[in-house]
Amino acid sequence: MLSRSVSVFLGVVVFFILGSMQAWSDETIPGDPVAGRIFAERECGDCHDISREGGDYPLNAAPSFLDVATQRSTTALSLRVFLRSTHREMPDLILNRREQDDVIAYILSLRAE
Repeated sequence: MLSRSVSVFLGVVVFFILGSMQAWSDETIPGDPVAGRIFAERECGDCHDISREGGDYPLNAAPSFLDVATQRSTTALSLRVFLRSTHREMPDLILNRREQDDVIAYILSLRAE
């Protein structure tokens, strides 16, 4: 059995790890949501409904940005990882850091409204 001090130490470590994970999920994105919407209209709108209202998808397989924004698992970090990964269903868009920040800021802005 672990001693009391080791148990307390492990509890503190877990607390800080979980707190760090929450901080990552709540990170502030320096992007511009207006620029993100403009980019999304140009590059994403053929397949995704990018509107604030949500609605019919241009292609049935592509989720709306509103649906993405309102998923519990959607965070700035999860969107950044997604945008840096390749996907069979999506064209290989290569976004620079500013474009990523802007698109992420736009998507996350949809949940606030």
